[in-house]
Amino acid sequence: MHSTFGLNITMDDYAKLDDMSALADDDRMGAGEERRGCPSASAQVDVPEVDETQRRSRPFLFGLLHLALIYVMGYFLIFTMAPSVLLIGAALYYGGYAWGIGAAFLAVPVGIIWYAASTIALKWLFVGRVEPGIHAVSSFAYLRHWFLDYLLNNTREILMPIYATTYFPTFLRLLGAKIGKNVEISTVLHITPDLLEIGEGSFCADASLIGGKRIHNGVVEVKTNRIGARSF
Repeated sequence: MHSTFGLNITMDDYAKLDDMSALADDDRMGAGEERRGCPSASAQVDVPEVDETQRRSRPFLFGLLHLALIYVMGYFLIFTMAPSVLLIGAALYYGGYAWGIGAAFLAVPVGIIWYAASTIALKWLFVGRVEPGIHAVSSFAYLRHWFLDYLLNNTREILMPIYATTYFPTFLRLLGAKIGKNVEISTVLHITPDLLEIGEGSFCADASLIGGKRIHNGVVEVKTNRIGARSF
């Protein structure tokens, strides 16, 4: 994830550039060459592998399921907007513009709380607990992980006001993360709550990448991430 390519670079067949690595302008990786770092240097790059019997290709079926879940997400977002919209609409209808303006202010915390509660309910009722391991991209295990990523990406935009506040670690705990006392978490990315453990007193800064996945040759690998106490 998040590799960087300069201008006029070339990667020959079966070359591998590791996560968080960079190829400079006019650089070239030979066939089968493996690199890591910024600037990149020769290194062994481990990629997930799975038994061929586990990698049954059903792209059409899972393509349809992904498409269906995109629609599910759209209806979910409409559902989470409903209380705020109804509140403002009722205030305008029964009380006029003055009440409508007041309701608009009240609709913000109502909408945030309702969205957070709905997200927690959707995660546990629909996705369940995500387990570490190596999964075929055309599998229900990966589908669940993909939908959770999709949900949390939207959450990062909608619930931005609670990121980096004392409420955010509690929200992540309710989604399955194990987080100690006095932990501060800012606008983290690629987080999978079920696979996250953070010790007390730690701090995760803006745009930290925590729990990214690795995809290769039709399989995806996800693992548990553990951060000790008082880490930065």
